[in-house]
Amino acid sequence: MAYKTFTNGSTLPASDLNTYLMNQSIATFVSYAGMTSAITSPVHGQFAYTTDTNTTWLYDGSSWVKNNQAWADFTPNFNGGFTVGDGSVIARYCITNQTLFGYLEATMGSGSSYGSGLSFDAPVVSSVQNNDSEVGKGTFKDGALRYLAGAIYFSDGIITRAYSSSLYLTSAAPFTPASGDVFSVQFQYEV
Repeated sequence: MAYKTFTNGSTLPASDLNTYLMNQSIATFVSYAGMTSAITSPVHGQFAYTTDTNTTWLYDGSSWVKNNQAWADFTPNFNGGFTVGDGSVIARYCITNQTLFGYLEATMGSGSSYGSGLSFDAPVVSSVQNNDSEVGKGTFKDGALRYLAGAIYFSDGIITRAYSSSLYLTSAAPFTPASGDVFSVQFQYEV
């Protein structure tokens, strides 16, 4: 689809109306089903919006994909015995242009344990993300206000944190968890 500037007195054939106006506007629909039944021949790069889910859709040449998604909470499935005890967890993600952006913040409480190390299932499975690839950064703050930073890795649908390039977070390293310690990660990967 190209762009065209119309001038006064020029003829407006149906082909120009469809190409330059209809295909380049963002049509609004109540639902995805309504959108797909109304737009039977979408063109690559065309947008549409559905009000029931507040979602902007992009036609990528073969299918409609979500172009934006509001932030959503998720409950992380921790692996390896990691628990926050009576602490708290905030975990959220959103997907934009087939990229998932997420964060997790765990505030340790009494009864916290790293178990065999921190890892959790990714909020959305990726069929394209390479295993053992770095997808973000994490920080840990203990009660003595010591900060450690490290990389976040994606492997077989699980997100794992290392506090240095070769050392993984464990129950003994870098220090024993205590109430009030905060662990946070920010990550992104293709879905």
